[in-house]
Formats: sequence, structure tokens, C-alpha cells
Amino acid sequence: MKKNTLIICIVAAVLVVCLGVVLFFVLGGNKSPETPNTPAEKTYTLALAVENSVGDDNKVTNYVVALLLDDASKIVAARIDCVETTPSVVDGAIADVASVLSKVEQGDNYAMTSGSFAKQTKAFEDALVGKTAAEVAALDTTLVAGCTMPYSPASFKSVVAKAFASTNKTTFKTAETVTLGVAADMSVSGGKVTTYYAATAVVGGKIAADIIDCNEISFTVAEDAAVAGEYKGTKVEQGDSYMMTSGSFAKQTEAFENALVGKTAAELAAFDTILVAGCTMPYSPASFQVVVVGAIANAR
Repeated sequence: MKKNTLIICIVAAVLVVCLGVVLFFVLGGNKSPETPNTPAEKTYTLALAVENSVGDDNKVTNYVVALLLDDASKIVAARIDCVETTPSVVDGAIADVASVLSKVEQGDNYAMTSGSFAKQTKAFEDALVGKTAAEVAALDTTLVAGCTMPYSPASFKSVVAKAFASTNKTTFKTAETVTLGVAADMSVSGGKVTTYYAATAVVGGKIAADIIDCNEISFTVAEDAAVAGEYKGTKVEQGDSYMMTSGSFAKQTEAFENALVGKTAAELAAFDTILVAGCTMPYSPASFQVVVVGAIANAR
């Protein structure tokens, strides 16, 4: 009897061991090594807006803002700049100016009693992070630490609100870190003050999304003084109202923007702009190229 009991115990033990081995292979032994968690893709929206004004002294002032928004329409990053010039009359004509540096580009050279425009603008940008359109609208600009300029903050707030409401947006997805840049390239030629703008979202050194726009205002000369013409908005804002023989500026610009996605600054600098399908404007693509390269360089 004891012998039978011993045999039964041995058989039971063997069965337990066998069951354990089976369970090991079924539940754990064949399990592939765990892979590290990869960050999930997030959806971002890139927006661009411009505000133009012409003062009584004929000073043309253009504020530009680029916003990076999350899927809850909160600001992830903001970049703001301003570029301005006062057309002058020389020998009965509006004098040409090859290039006008923006206030941010001038850095410490554009300093006021309250400090440099570039540093104060960055303080304002930082204060916008995490805010919705409604929260920006309710923002008391006099309370933004590090931004004590008397006039510009109200303009910043206005152009940011315009960017939220703008239809000039594009959406993209990435799991990587995004940097945001903006640039403005102003010149005066043939009596026109023309400014090209670009906003870029950069991921891994490549363009993930970009938006381009342009505005211009014409000046004539009367009694040896510059006289500003009517301003109708940016060329993209004018939509199909701004038509050329090659088509609307807005649609051709969109084709150019799409062609830039995935390119580095070096690739863009070497890019043959005349090969962009759907963008056959004779002059603007070269200016697009310059201002987008500038926006990439400014990305942070």
C-alpha cells in the first residue's frame, strides 16, 4: 500500500513539473522580449497671420505670428516678429530698398528703454504657451513678465487672435519634438513695399509643415511726398481675387508649400523652384525659398 502511495506521489510530482514546463512555454517562455514604449504620434496645427498698418508718417508696419497648436487648440509654441519701413521720395520717385531686417533679426541693435525687442517678444511668446484663443483674448498684456513695451503687446495679442481664426493653417502628425520658426522678408521696389512671410514646423531638421504668404502696398508720389494706396489684405487672404495668368496666388503657394515638406534647409537652398508642379509664378517662388530658409534658421 505504501509502495502504491509512493508511486502515486511520484507520478503526481512529475505531472506538476510537466504542467509547470508547459505553462512556462505557453505563458512566458515563448514571449518575445518587451520593446521600449515609443511615444505616440500627436496632431499639430500650424497657423500664420499678418497684420498691416500704414501710419500718418507713411510708415508701413507688418506684424507676423506663427502658432503651433495641439489637438485641443492650445498654443504649444508661438513666434512673433515685426518688420517696418517708411518709403522715401528721391528724385521724384519712391526709393528702392533691397532688404529690411525685422526687429527680431536686429537683435540687441533694436533696443528700447525697456530692452531689446527680440528678448521682450520672446517673453510674450513664452506667456502664450498652453493658452486657448479665449484665454489669449482675456490676457492682460500689461502683466506679461519681461515684456514692458508700451505698444507692441496689444498688436501681438491682436495678430495672435487673427492666427487662431485664420484659415491659413495646415495640420500634421509626429511623435518627435517640433520646433517652430517664422520669418519676414521686406523690400521696396517699383513703388511697392512687398513682404514675404513663412512659418515652419521643423522635425528632425526637416520641414514637417510650412505656410507662406505675401502682402504689398503701393505708393505713388504727389507733391514730392509718398502717398499710400489701398491695402486689400495678404495675397493668400485675397484668395481667388488675387489672380494671375498662372492662376490664383493662394493655390500656387499651397503647391509650393506641399513640395517643401520633408526637406532640410540645405536641400531647400539647392531646390530648383521652377520644377514645382502647380506653381508657375515667374518671380515669387525664389522669394518663397529665401523666406522659408530664414524661418527654418529661426526655428527653436
